[in-house]
Order: sequence, then structure tokens, then C-alpha cells
Amino acid sequence: MTKNRRKICFVSGKRGGFGAMLPTLQAIKQDPTLHLDIIVTDMHLTDEFGNTVNEVNKYFKNVTKVHMCLKSDSSEARALSLGLGLMGITQALERTKPDILMILGDRGETLMAAVAATQLNIPIFHVQGGEISGGVDEPVRHAITKLSHLHLVPDEQASLIVRHLGESDWRVHIVGFTQLDSILEARYHSADFIRERYMLDADRKLIIVLQHSVSTEPDNAYDQMRITMDALEEIGERSIVIYPCSDQGHNGIIRAINEKKDLPFISIFPNLDHLDFLGLCSVADVIIGNSSSGMNEAPHFNLPFINIGSRQIGRKKYANCIGISHDRHEIVNAIKMTLQDPEFRSVIAASEKPYGDAHACDKILKVIKSIDLNKDLLLKELDMAGIECSP
Repeated sequence: MTKNRRKICFVSGKRGGFGAMLPTLQAIKQDPTLHLDIIVTDMHLTDEFGNTVNEVNKYFKNVTKVHMCLKSDSSEARALSLGLGLMGITQALERTKPDILMILGDRGETLMAAVAATQLNIPIFHVQGGEISGGVDEPVRHAITKLSHLHLVPDEQASLIVRHLGESDWRVHIVGFTQLDSILEARYHSADFIRERYMLDADRKLIIVLQHSVSTEPDNAYDQMRITMDALEEIGERSIVIYPCSDQGHNGIIRAINEKKDLPFISIFPNLDHLDFLGLCSVADVIIGNSSSGMNEAPHFNLPFINIGSRQIGRKKYANCIGISHDRHEIVNAIKMTLQDPEFRSVIAASEKPYGDAHACDKILKVIKSIDLNKDLLLKELDMAGIECSP
């Protein structure tokens, strides 16, 4: 490795985060002035969630594994898992000694990576700070912001939120939404490929289901998912159901999903390849559950999203989003409306989309390569300049 190449380390704990950053990570890998290491942890390393480290290994060689995901899905187990993650990520960072730690979003393992890098005096570049997540994820995201040294935010609103958290203006860079690089440039599998791989009939409706537990109410996860699955059974249309993320309560979600595994029109997947997931979104008729992908990515496919429950509370809702409660009749009626109303997708197509244009990876690379890695970057102060405060 050339002595003057800038070393970047990206930490990933879940399939969605890795997929969101894939174009950016590939661009870093291909840049002769940069060197990339990846630390994979949490969901990537479990049989239950599909061992998605295999997907990472398809693209990259310098991959370090940090095991942290305990078998239990209790809140206590999740907290203990994060402690294991902190120890393992610290050791991995000490071995790789990056010039920059790059992290994404609002996950607990991402916060642990930020804590580790803070103690090791490694500059932290945080992608997608300033977003509204709802639930436990939102304070975790803002905690990561306060530990981070540079903020690669998706839009002006996120920039404003980060500034109101006391971050200096020069630390905040609007780069766009990383997921759009794959979507708007059609970097995903074609409709024909997807229909053949998943044995889909082009003349039949397709429902994607991705529902996570609500981290503030994990004991309700099974009942909430059972209601959704009962609604799917009543509708009877071709459905692809994907396992949730590893938040507390996920075992209840998985148990409710598998109770319907014998229904012939339902296919269940612990995980989907990122390019497959986007390809499915391009041919699907509706996505239901509470995944942020319904809020952020689905509008760019003009794909209706039935948002169930409170997990995405606070996020800006676009024309594709129908918000309902955990009620079987509401879910059934919402699905029927999206499948039977041809005008609804026309309304979505003509409406505002989140985050504007793509090319986030180009903007991120420009920042990574140009920023001075000096003591001014590491030494943070609360910056309240230009922020209105009550007396």
C-alpha cells in the first residue's frame, strides 16, 4: 500500500446500511489515493439474518468480523450485545489504524463505533446525521452526531438539525442521500432477472413486507406482526416477506412471520441482496410495514408505502405514504386501495420526491480527499453562532 494513501474504515452492522453505502464504498476502493477497510458486525454475522457478510465479501477483501449479536432479543441482551460490539470494534480499529472512521445512520453498533473512535482519536465522518428516525433510533443518531467530527448530511433540513445540535457550519456538508446513487442510476437487477429469480408472474400483484419491532415496545412485536400477516392471508396476493433488523423484539416478528410459511403465495427471506431488494421495489405494487425504505427509497420507484404503527413517527411523509395503525381491517383496506386504484401511482409519480438528485458518492469522496485531518478537526467545541436561543 502506498504510504500516502488515506485510510478509510467503514463499520457496518446490517444489510440496509451496507447497501446504502455500496456505491460510495466501491468508489473509495477504486480511488488510487484511498485505502478501504470494512468492519462487519451484528446482523451481518448471524445465521438468523442470512450471514450477509457473504454479500460484503463479494465486493471487498479487507473485511474484519466483530461478533456481538446475542441469541436473545430482550432489551438487556441488546444492551449487552452493544457492549461486546464496543470491545470488538475498538480492537479492530486499533489493528487497522484508519485515518478516518466512516459510519452511517442511527444504529446502536454505529454508536459503539463512534465511542471507540472517540477514545482512539480517530476522526469520525457520519453519513445521514440530522435525520428524523423516531423511537430509540433518533436519540442514538443525534448522539452519534455529537461524537462525530464531520457530518455528511442528505439535505438542508438535516443540515439545520445538525447545526442546532451545536455543530460548526464548516463541519456540515450536504451530499445528498447515498441510496439514490443506486436507484436513480438503475444499479439494480432488471425486472426480467427479478421475476425469474423469485418466480414472479408479471400479471399478478406483488407485495413486499418489511416490518421491524418498535424498540420502545418490544413486547408487542409478535402481536403487531401477527396482525400484518393475518391481513396478508386475507388479501391472498403474492407476497415477499423479509425478516426484520436485530432490534429488541425481533424474535416475535420472526415467529409471527413463520406461522404463515405454509401459505403458497407467501415467500419468506431472512435477507435479500441489496440489488435484489431494489429490483423488487421496481416491480412491486406496494410495500408494507414500517421500514424507512418505504419513506426514502420507495417514492423514487413511485411505489406506495403502507406505514404501520409508530416506528417512523416524525419523518416527513411523501405522497406514496399511507399511515395506519396495527389493525387488520385498516391494513387490508389500505392494501386493496393501493392495488385497485390506478390513479394513486400517477399521483406519486407527479409528486415531490425525497432528497433530490443522486451523486452522493462523488460529493462524499471530494470531502474525504480534501478535508485536513488536523487537531482542529478533532477538537470540538459547542458552536451556537447563528442559532436562536431563548433567554
